[in-house]
Amino acid sequence: MALTIRQATPGDTDLIIQIGRETYLEHFSELWFDIDSFLEEDFTPITVDFCLRHPELHQYWLAFVDDEIAGFAKLNLNKLAAHQSFPGLEIQKIYIKKAFTNQQIGKQLVDQCIRVATLYEQPVIWLDVLKTNQRALQFYQRNGFDIIAEIPYHTDKMEIGMFVMARLMPY
Repeated sequence: MALTIRQATPGDTDLIIQIGRETYLEHFSELWFDIDSFLEEDFTPITVDFCLRHPELHQYWLAFVDDEIAGFAKLNLNKLAAHQSFPGLEIQKIYIKKAFTNQQIGKQLVDQCIRVATLYEQPVIWLDVLKTNQRALQFYQRNGFDIIAEIPYHTDKMEIGMFVMARLMPY
């Protein structure tokens, strides 16, 4: 297995939309009655293309296994987390295809996020994780993140809630 991680470019818009929708459906479809409406808003060509054209604000990092797209991370720079008074790097998404889970791809994407945070001198890395997603909570805790807050989150089907997790950078 040869894993490659690279920063996405504007030419990757369609690929990001495809992998984003596919992985979200694989992992979170049970949370929604009308998941298609959510995906239409979250993964639009205009939104993804805007992010790709402003890497000083947003970045996508793509993970490939033997030239097949396996997952991605979406980062937002200089974003405030709940209960934080200073901005940091938000990991908005790390999505991995089910066929590629348990292969350290998520860990490699987190490591890439840490490198980006260091490069842009972000004092904290933070993210939101569903309170019901025990696997993700444990993954992020193993990677140095702590729960710092709880925030509401709901879909058209249910109220779930999220934990805000953060990792302070050592500089």
